Amino acid sequence: MTILDNQQLSSIKDQKEQELKELIHGSIEIRMRNTRRYLYIHYRDKDKVISKYVGEYSDSLYHEILNNNKQAKVLKKEINDLNKQITNYFHKETLSESVKNNINYLNDNLIDIISNQLSMENINVTNTNIKKIINNGLINNMMVNDILRVINYYNTWKFVLSDNIVTINDDYNLLKDICHILDNTSIHMSNSLIEELDEIINSIYKDIDIAINVILFLIKNRIINNINVALIFVNHFLINHSKGYIIIPKNKINNFNKLIDKYLIDEDDELLSDFINKYCYYK
Repeated sequence: MTILDNQQLSSIKDQKEQELKELIHGSIEIRMRNTRRYLYIHYRDKDKVISKYVGEYSDSLYHEILNNNKQAKVLKKEINDLNKQITNYFHKETLSESVKNNINYLNDNLIDIISNQLSMENINVTNTNIKKIINNGLINNMMVNDILRVINYYNTWKFVLSDNIVTINDDYNLLKDICHILDNTSIHMSNSLIEELDEIINSIYKDIDIAINVILFLIKNRIINNINVALIFVNHFLINHSKGYIIIPKNKINNFNKLIDKYLIDEDDELLSDFINKYCYYK
């Protein structure tokens, strides 16, 4: 590919991104006020989640948004394909078959994973509704904040699993990016803590033990407010090493939280480590 080819791809991508920006699309919400119905959409613009009033409900407007959603899905795929071509021009590293298999394994279970992670925030969303939100479908009787949390989780996972991110080093910068995308917050670590994190990640233990040690480190030092940030971070490490993933099942969340409280008091990591390994690790 020549530089000119790459410039042409970038120009086409810019045009499609502008077309997508001008298209009225997103997860549809119908709000009732008295006896009248109103259409709203929810969508992400870079790192911001936007809620937008579209107009008073009509069948024609509703079906126009549905058609726009189909068009948006095509545009997003085209933009994603263009991004991959542009990235591949600069980044030639290919994924091993084992890493690809691990990504496919996680993608096959992604709806369940997001559902479990939402439950840790006391947000209960059915798998069906998660799929609808991801596909910009119609959602009724659901709080806007809950819809936005689904979108945030999905976008964070797609970021972590993207070809040009899945192979990068697991470090403080990646942790910051995950925290920003998922919770739109910043984290700060001292140089000594950053060095300690690097030492844990590059230690000689088994991959699953390294992942659990990172979780314990982030909990003990109170670096993150949302445990799911830690889980997604260590899952990037496990995926990159073709070693499955860690998730807290809904029926184990209470036990997990109790063990965290105990760990913060006595710093005895054995019970929490064994629990994660036994009930939360999927190979």
